[in-house]
Amino acid sequence: VHQKSSAGFTVRVSPEEQQVGGLSSATVETASQIFEEQGLCVLEGALPREKAGACGDIVASSFEDCRSRLARRGINMETDPFAFRELVHRSFKRFDLQLRQQHCDRGKQHRQPAVEVMCEESAPWMPLLFALLGTDCHRLFTGAVISIPGSEAQPPHMDGFHLFGSAVQCPAHCLTVFVPLMNVSAIHGPTEYWPGSHRLGCEQVHLDAGVVPELELGSAVIFDYRLIHRGLPNKSQV
Repeated sequence: VHQKSSAGFTVRVSPEEQQVGGLSSATVETASQIFEEQGLCVLEGALPREKAGACGDIVASSFEDCRSRLARRGINMETDPFAFRELVHRSFKRFDLQLRQQHCDRGKQHRQPAVEVMCEESAPWMPLLFALLGTDCHRLFTGAVISIPGSEAQPPHMDGFHLFGSAVQCPAHCLTVFVPLMNVSAIHGPTEYWPGSHRLGCEQVHLDAGVVPELELGSAVIFDYRLIHRGLPNKSQV
């Protein structure tokens, strides 16, 4: 759990894999081994930058639409607490935006290739997900985590707990795919992870032992639902 460099859980997706839109069996095997040991894996270059950028445009448009609709209700997005089906103010200046099917359908009219990658089962990381969860796995939802300037650090947490409590260490049963929609450096409020904390007996972590990958547009982070992580403050202007 005391790992500082992200090199130990990063796999570079080759130009050939990018061209065919999927991971090779060798990449899937390497990434699976890293994921099972560390609880996360970074896929560098998983998406073409233009596709990830187009998805970012769709998310930004949906977020601003929610801002306008909240304002019509007299709600200040940045200061007022609220929770709606479309958008939740999770913590100070940090939001969870649900990308429901109508958002996807609306986006398909203009940016079908980008939205297919995000909202359909054709995503290039699906071979890895099938290897980790089985070919009968299914997507629970598609959404966006938005941290605007001035957001605060979250406490370390798991998104979900171990099956059957502390009785047995089970394989991954649920995971998250994070896709940065811009280049994310240390000042942008990236996510901090504690590798290995998805294993029973490793839930007590030291705050100085986390790792904070700086991600390029087009990368993807796959992490176990049980892995301890947190969002960091956004100290940038975007």
